[in-house]
Order: sequence, then structure tokens, then C-alpha cells
Amino acid sequence: MDIPPPPPRWAEDGNAKLPDPPDSSQDGSWMLNLGGPGWITDVFDVSVEFDNDVLVRDKGQKYTVPFNSCRQAIPMYSVGDVVSGTVRVVSPKGHEVTANMIKIKAEEYVCLLDPYVTNDMVRVEEIVCSTPVMIGGEHTFRFELDLSNCIAVDPEGALPTMPVKFTSMMEDYIGKQFGIKHALVVEIRRPWWTFDIHFHEPFAIYDNNNPAPSQSVGRKKMTENELEEVISTEIQASYLDQDDERDEDEIRETCTRVYEEGLRVEPHVLNVTDFPADCCTFDYGCDSVNMDDGITGALTIRNSRVDVKHMEISFYKIESIDGQLWESVLSVMRIGKEGLVGEGEEYRNPFKPAFEGKKIRIGFEGYQTQTSRPSDKLEIEEEGEFISPTLSKRPSGTGKNIYKHTMSVEYFFRLSIVTAVDECNYWDTNQIYIHRARMPEGAAAEEERKVGGGGSGV
Repeated sequence: MDIPPPPPRWAEDGNAKLPDPPDSSQDGSWMLNLGGPGWITDVFDVSVEFDNDVLVRDKGQKYTVPFNSCRQAIPMYSVGDVVSGTVRVVSPKGHEVTANMIKIKAEEYVCLLDPYVTNDMVRVEEIVCSTPVMIGGEHTFRFELDLSNCIAVDPEGALPTMPVKFTSMMEDYIGKQFGIKHALVVEIRRPWWTFDIHFHEPFAIYDNNNPAPSQSVGRKKMTENELEEVISTEIQASYLDQDDERDEDEIRETCTRVYEEGLRVEPHVLNVTDFPADCCTFDYGCDSVNMDDGITGALTIRNSRVDVKHMEISFYKIESIDGQLWESVLSVMRIGKEGLVGEGEEYRNPFKPAFEGKKIRIGFEGYQTQTSRPSDKLEIEEEGEFISPTLSKRPSGTGKNIYKHTMSVEYFFRLSIVTAVDECNYWDTNQIYIHRARMPEGAAAEEERKVGGGGSGV
């Protein structure tokens, strides 16, 4: 065999660059690959072809592990689908290589950026070759992995009591603190004196079988235990505030009144009970909503007894993992005397709000995960905020206590009013529950729509 010549020396000015190495499966490769130990490079050339050709933009590349498996567009599946395709394994030309076993796995993992660590959560696997074989040339293996038959990954006994409800795969998620990703892993076991081969090919999972219910699901404002905690906190705060002249009985009476009024309010109504007016509510009908729908509510303020400096309805997200919180304000709807205040407009003079069922819509269109055109060059860009279905509290896989080491993604509405004279801030907050009723738009349809073809969603 002809041995390739050594690489050229660097030029004196330091501008010359080494040539890119050719494919290791071809003759005359950069590093010799003769089916030996595989200490320098993998002895097999592995590739995966999915049967599903519907692709979606992958905007979570910073959470993809290993990084060299990043793709601009990846196959898209629904929770519970069967992932099928073909694995192609090629040995070095003219050589046979031993493979003790070949296993194909669909894995879900959580990736944290600080510290940078990944936790495998659940997987479904299939052994396509269980006995040692000599592979010479090209071999292909079919696989079919049912995503509904997942098992919890527990390599170190960290999750000994994982309930069944936590063993289903989750939707892909792109967050500020962590990401949830999926990959097809081809594992080729090799003899003891060499290294096993692991090949990763990412794919995406979305849960389109969970449409929003027609009725609100959130609980009432406070339980009695929460009320006692609020009263205790208010009393302690009054001791520290020299200007607070309220006694304990007055504080308890005020908190109890707010609690009782809150019990009469539905979970889809923002009710600012302590604002000096006969009524101050924002009723949006249902606290559960599909991502494509947005929310429309009715603002009502009757007989306000004070002037208002400004009002706003904010939509924000709280991302939590292992006790660390990240709050992101996604949108703010400013309200003036006549209704919504446009972007960049200044508030005018203080006003006394008077609204009776004023319609206000909050849309989610600007926070979808597939928003960029394809690129010939793979780049990691600083992403904006994305929304996804609400992720109820689940184990994060970082510790043995599955009820302490958890992660969640939740969304909230807040109506806040600041008075003109003393600038007191009155507000109320409700949680909303976001669902997905259909799959995201595929990459091909998205590109057709952007160039004016009007492609429909997947």
C-alpha cells in the first residue's frame, strides 16, 4: 500500500494551512485504518439512514452531544412513533474487522451548560447482531425502535424508584439552563484490547397528542397552609418596616379577605383584589392553550379610585432544574387609557382606568423553535426565547432523590398596575398551561413558505 507523503511544513508567515483529511474509509487516508486497535480513529465508517424524511430545523445545537454529531436539519418524530431505518457499517478497504456485538439505541438525555454535563434519561434499544462477526466491506442492518417501550436509564443506581409515569420520552426542549435532546446511538462492541465504537445521529421528538383541554385545570389561588405562610411573612415584614403601622390583627384580616376573594375566582382570571377599585380583572376563559392559538382575554376595571401611571400584562417563563430558576419575560402588553400602547410609544399623563370587557390578545407566534433559514455553514448562534409545551416537574437525573433533583418549564401571566401618586404596584399572577396540538412545520415546508410558496405545516 502506498503511504501518503507527510503533510507540508508551515510557511514562515504562518498562513499556510494543513489540508483537510480525506474519508478514512478510502485508500491512502490521512491516518492508516487497517482494522487494528482503533486507538487513533474508528476502524468502522458508520452511517444511519432514517426511513422518515420529514426534517425539522435543529436550533439546540449547543446541547447536542457529542458536538460533531450536530446537523442543520434532523428527522422529526412524535412521541410513541416507531423510529426505523438502516445502519451502514463499512470496514477499511481490503480488511475484515471483528465486531462482538452491534446494538442500536434511541436515547433521551438532558444536557446542562453550567456545569457542562449530560444525564441519560430513558432509552429503547435493539440488538441487531448478538454474536461476534467478521465484517469485511459494507454491511447494512435494519432497525425498528418503538418509542413507547422506553426504560429508565440507571447506570449507577441513581434512579432506583423511578415511577412508570417518568419513563416516557419527553419533547425536545431548548432552554437557557438545559436542553432535552434525542439521538440514535449505534454501539459496536470490540475485543477487550481495543475500543468500542459509538456513533450518534440526532433526531427530534415532539408531542402532538396532547391538545389543550377545553376547561381550566389550574388550582385555586391559595390553600389554607399557604395563607398562613403569607400571613406569617407579612407580619415579619411589618416588624422590619418602620413605616408599616398595621398590627397583626389588621394584617391577618387583610390577607384572609384576599384569600376568600381568591377562592371565588377561576384559575383563568387575573384578579387584582387589593387595587382600589370595585373590580379589576383580566378573564381569558381557560388557563390551557395550544401553542398555535394564543390567548384572548377581557380586561375590566370599574370605578377606580386612584390615577394610574401605567398598566401592563406580561407573559413570562420560569425554567427550573435542581432548584436553580431562570425567569424570562417573553412579552409585555402595555395598556394606556384607550387600550394597548404601541411599541416605542410613550405613556401620556396619568389616567383613571375604566374598561369593560376590553379585548386583549397575547400571541405566541414570535417564540416558535423553527424560525431560521438553512445555512451551508454550521454555526452556533445566540438563540432568542422559545416556547414549548409546559413541562411538569420531572426527575433531572442528576441525583438519587427524584423528588428533589427535578426540572420543569412553566409559563405565567401577570397583570400589574402602578399608581401615579405613590407608585404602588398592584399585581396578580396566574399559571397557564401550554400544549401542542400539531407537529411543528417541517424544514422543507418552512423553506417553501419563506420563499413565497405557501407551504403548509406538517
